[in-house]
Amino acid sequence: MAEPKKKSSSAAPKPAPARRWYSRLRIETICGLAALLIIIMIFGYLWIKNSDCDIAQAVKDALAINQILFEGTYMVDEAEIRDAAGITAETTAWNFDKKAAKQRIEKIPYIKHCEVHIRYPWQILIRVTERKAFACVLMHNRLFEIDREGYILRELSGFALHTGPLITNLPLLNVGVPGTQIESPELMTALSLWDAFVRLPLSDSLTLSELSAESTTLLRMFFEEIPYEIRWGRSDFEKQATRLSILWEDRHGELPCECYLDLRFDADLVCR
Repeated sequence: MAEPKKKSSSAAPKPAPARRWYSRLRIETICGLAALLIIIMIFGYLWIKNSDCDIAQAVKDALAINQILFEGTYMVDEAEIRDAAGITAETTAWNFDKKAAKQRIEKIPYIKHCEVHIRYPWQILIRVTERKAFACVLMHNRLFEIDREGYILRELSGFALHTGPLITNLPLLNVGVPGTQIESPELMTALSLWDAFVRLPLSDSLTLSELSAESTTLLRMFFEEIPYEIRWGRSDFEKQATRLSILWEDRHGELPCECYLDLRFDADLVCR
């Protein structure tokens, strides 16, 4: 007698529609709660910002920026930077404009670059790079301290001690104000000359009283220890400085010049 055939057990499992429906409901619930939370935060912020009640004021005080950290400040007073940033007792991390604060701080003459970071809701870090005094410029009988890029840092008294060379006789210059850059090819040439000269060993034994920069092809240095001027220009200052250093060492600083020593004609040094 033949055995009855067994039914196949390879039929596909039935879907679980209830589980899919539960997952979709959970996602929709999470999105709805997130949207509700955002709405509550927005209305709460507007209420705190515009309300004058005691509770709102207490929240403002709790959220106010009460700690400012400074990095890189040497010449500029921290209070000046804080005032430029516009940070007051009512400033919070929510209403503080970092970009505007950075722009205002960088308008301080001694500030070259500034970074503003909100580290915590109550704490701000202000990191600055200051400009360094490199030389002084005499313009229309007024003395200004400048950095290597020609930015005016401050005006000095005519009797004040100054940093670097005193640069004079710059042509066609209007009196600038601190924080602005002096646009002068003659000034940039004079600063490059000082860069080359100050690296010479003989610069330690000579005291520069004036660097006259009437043109880019004629710059004159006057020193307190020697009776003659040294003329530069027309070629590479590094090469001219090297030739001067060799001559100075060879003659032990005793040159027969009475009026000037001209370095502008390559190897042909003119001593008069």
